[in-house]
Amino acid sequence: MARAAAPKIVVETKGVEKAELNLRELGVRAKDIRPLTRDLSRIFEHSTKKRFEGSAHWPPLAESTLERKSAEGLDHGILRATDSLYKSLTNPGDKNAVRKGKPGEFVFGTKLRHGRFAKGTKTQPKRELINLTAQERREAAKTISSYITTGRPK
Repeated sequence: MARAAAPKIVVETKGVEKAELNLRELGVRAKDIRPLTRDLSRIFEHSTKKRFEGSAHWPPLAESTLERKSAEGLDHGILRATDSLYKSLTNPGDKNAVRKGKPGEFVFGTKLRHGRFAKGTKTQPKRELINLTAQERREAAKTISSYITTGRPK
């Protein structure tokens, strides 16, 4: 009995080079989100502005602090004596603003040393300056995800 010829299988590939390039670009964007520095800064600045304007529900100032601020002619707002801290965290052009994109990270903050007092001391309660809401975290994640997958922020 004669053996039947084995079926011939032909595999044709299309777009392999393009897919390879797309995956390589995706990897590069995932490692370096520096192009998103401005977009992420806006999210953090807006969030921080809302916190300073009352959404943070910080502990009230001590009566002695209010008296001292009055005597010195300072703003009575929490962490707003001269507004330098507020401005550095809400205005990207402020001389004390820190906004840096680095490969694999985004840095947001202030150069001002007195910002550290918001972490609390023996006599001053903790007041978180930066704390994104769930919605703001989703917005930041969407911005990053869109950039990594498409090369463009949301």
